[in-house]
Amino acid sequence: MDSWSERGWGVSRTSASTGSPGKSIVRPRSRCPRCHALIRWYENIPVASFLALRGKCARCRKPISFRYPLVEFLTAALVGFVFVQAPAGPGLVFGVALTFVLVVISVIDLDWRIIPDIFSLGLLWTSLSASPLNERLGWTGVERALSSGLGATAGFLSAWVMAEVGRRVFRREALGGGDVKLLAGIGALLGWRGVLTTWFLASIFGSLVFLGLRARRKMNWGAYLPFGPFLAAGAWAHWAWPALFSFWWGM
Repeated sequence: MDSWSERGWGVSRTSASTGSPGKSIVRPRSRCPRCHALIRWYENIPVASFLALRGKCARCRKPISFRYPLVEFLTAALVGFVFVQAPAGPGLVFGVALTFVLVVISVIDLDWRIIPDIFSLGLLWTSLSASPLNERLGWTGVERALSSGLGATAGFLSAWVMAEVGRRVFRREALGGGDVKLLAGIGALLGWRGVLTTWFLASIFGSLVFLGLRARRKMNWGAYLPFGPFLAAGAWAHWAWPALFSFWWGM
């Protein structure tokens, strides 16, 4: 992820590698990664600025990567779905926050092969502490808190076991530490059923993408494919259609 993208997602190279921001996510302001000119606020409006500038830097006129408006449009579409699907209240806040966190995690993991603790652990502790307000986890505050704790435990242990099996049996990294912490956070927010859905869909999505890349000869059998984006997709799908997946796993 280049400097422009880092500023857009509010994470520096230092924070991406350590989980602790090494410098402000607000200062210094965004700059063009090629000519390093400051990007003015009206040149940094998602999607609209890209279209107004015709996909080029206002100063050096070098092309801006199409990935920026693509990710911005995708994020807007997902958030829009959340607003349509969720009634006003805590559920809406949880849905919007989850969407932003999962998009950020996916972009960072694709570029840097890491998931910063500020996002994975932030999701975990916020979901646990706010669990009494999470109406999807039960009828009472106590039931919701217990369900959140159970989900976090299920997510962490299942991912940790998978990581250990890969390391001890196959002598390779099946899952990174960031994936383990992300699954714990997903479980804390979505409960144990959310963990099942996430594993199920992430495995399908990951397999399809890997086989597609293999068919195009863009990836070897032993190559590493970041799993964070697939976990994120599975978790978001469960949040978006909870009734469907809860029916699968039994109520």
